[in-house]
Amino acid sequence: LGDKLLHFRSETTPVVPVQDIVCHRFYEEKLRRDATLVLLAFSVNYSSYIQPVRLPERACHVESGTERWVTRWSRVAGSVTAPVSIHLQQTEQLIPQ
Repeated sequence: LGDKLLHFRSETTPVVPVQDIVCHRFYEEKLRRDATLVLLAFSVNYSSYIQPVRLPERACHVESGTERWVTRWSRVAGSVTAPVSIHLQQTEQLIPQ
């Protein structure tokens, strides 16, 4: 929570127990629908390292041709066999037509 490196914990990183994990019901290992929500056992204070993420409404429609920010630890080559980056990745992604 609050780190940019996947396997490193800095002094600004609190350790918070996880109460529940909810994976996307159509999860696929091939990097599709891999969003997961984590319910923490207790609330944490926001800081410059820890900020909330807004989730879209259930019926949210994103216009094609617009750009959105995507942030995640991912396989940088886009392949299941590629290594996962240890650095948090962030990019603007164009929503396809």
